[in-house]
Amino acid sequence: MISRVCVVLVAVGTALSITACTKDNPAFCCSTLESCGQVGATGIVMCNSAGNRPFCDDPGDFGSPHTCIADPTAPACDGTDDCTTPQRPVCDVDDTGTCVGCDDSPDCARFSGRPICDSTSGACVQCTGPEHCTTATASVCGTDGVCRGCVTDGECGSGVCDEGGGACVDEGDIIYVNRTGGGTACTRAAPCATMTAGVPLITSGRRWMVVAAGDYRETVTLDNRSVTIIGPGASLRPMDVDVPGILVHNGSTVRIEGLRIYQASGNANADGIRCAAPVSGAPALTLVDVTLENNAGFGVDATSCAVTIVTGSITGNTGGGLSVSDGSFDITNSFITGNGANTAVGGVRLMNNATSSAFMFNTVAGNVAATNVAQSLLCMSVAPQRIANNILWGGAATQVTETNCELEFNLSNQNLSGSNNLMATPQFVNGTDFHLMAASEGVDDADPDATLAVDFDGHTRPQGARRDIGADEVVP
Repeated sequence: MISRVCVVLVAVGTALSITACTKDNPAFCCSTLESCGQVGATGIVMCNSAGNRPFCDDPGDFGSPHTCIADPTAPACDGTDDCTTPQRPVCDVDDTGTCVGCDDSPDCARFSGRPICDSTSGACVQCTGPEHCTTATASVCGTDGVCRGCVTDGECGSGVCDEGGGACVDEGDIIYVNRTGGGTACTRAAPCATMTAGVPLITSGRRWMVVAAGDYRETVTLDNRSVTIIGPGASLRPMDVDVPGILVHNGSTVRIEGLRIYQASGNANADGIRCAAPVSGAPALTLVDVTLENNAGFGVDATSCAVTIVTGSITGNTGGGLSVSDGSFDITNSFITGNGANTAVGGVRLMNNATSSAFMFNTVAGNVAATNVAQSLLCMSVAPQRIANNILWGGAATQVTETNCELEFNLSNQNLSGSNNLMATPQFVNGTDFHLMAASEGVDDADPDATLAVDFDGHTRPQGARRDIGADEVVP
C-alpha cells in the first residue's frame, strides 16, 4: 500500500524478488475517501496540522500526489525574524524554508500578549484554557486563543453571563430556583422550590434568577422589581384560574430568557404575561427565546409598557397573540401563529405606541379573529411607526388594518398600503411549521438596506442576495 515505505530487491539472473513493506510513510496523506481508495488506503490519512508539513497535496499540484508538504501559502524565510505573525512564528531553516508553528512557549516570547504556544495549532496565543483568563470581563478563552468576555450563560460556571458587560455573574448575586429544592436563601447549594419564593430576595445587587429545568405551577408577580430570569428548559403555568403566568407591574424592569409560559386557564385574564402600571411607573419587559403558548388570554398583554421581543414563539393563545398599547415595542425574529378565536385580536394589536417602535422580520400567520377583524395585525398610531419585512398571512382576505403605520417590504395575501409590499402566498413547510420552503415567496425580498444579522434559528442573514422576509432565513 502507498502509505507504507516498501523495499524491493531483485537478484539479476536468479529470479529472486523480495518485496517488504516496513513502516508507515509519514509523508503520505489522502484527504477524501475516493482518493484514499484509489491507492489502497482504507480511510482518510491527514497530515499533522501543527507540523512543518501540514498541507496534503492530494492531487499532486505541487509535486508527488498524496504527499504532506509545507503550506504553500506560508511565507518563505531565512530566519525566525522573517516570521512576523503569531500564527507562524518560527522559520524552519533546516527543511522547508517557510514559517511554521511554534514548538513551545519560548518561541512566542517576542509576541506581546501571546506568550503561550498552542500545541494543537502551532500558534502563539494568549490562552489555551480559562485558567489563563482572569479578568472579570475577559474570563473566556476563545477559539482564536484570545481571552474575551462571555456571550452565553453556558460559558460561566455560575450559569449567568451579563451579556452587556461580558462578565460572568458571581454566584452570590444570583437567586437559584429548582422545583426539587426547598431552601429559603435560594443559593446554588440550597435553591428555592419556586420563583415566587425568590422574588423577595431581588435587590439591586442580587438581580439575577436562574430557574432549573422543570414544570413550575405558580403565578409570579414582579412589582417594582428589576430582574433577569434565565430558564431554558423550565416551564411555568398558573396554579389558579383566570390569572396570568407572570405579572410585571409599575416600575419593574424584567428580562426573561428561555422560559416557556403555557396553559393559563380560565377567561381573558389568563394571559401568559401581563405588563402594566396600575399605580405608577413605566415598566419594561424584554423576552428572549421565550415561548408563550395555549393560554386562555393573550400570549403577552402590555399597557403603558416598553416591550422588546427577540426570537419569540407566541402560538395558540385564545385571546390573541400579542397586544401592546400606550407604550413602545421592538419586536423581531418572532413567530406569532395560530392565535385567536372569535376575538377582537388574532395575531397582533399595536395601539398608540411611541413613534420609535418597530415590528420587523416576524412571521404572523394562521391566526384567526372575529368576523371583519384583521387576522394578522391591527396597527393604530398617532404618528408613523415602521412595520417592515414581516409575513402577515392567513385564511381571510383582511390581514391588516392600519393607521399611521409604515408598511414596507411585507408579504401578505392582502394588497397592503405602503411601499415594496408583496402580495403572495408563502410556501411554509406545513400547516404547523411556518419556516419557509426554498422556493417560497419572500426569499431574498426583504429591504436591501436591512441590517439584521441572524434569523429565529440563529442562521446568518442573508443567505442569498438579500435577506428573506419573515422570521426565517432559508438556508440552501
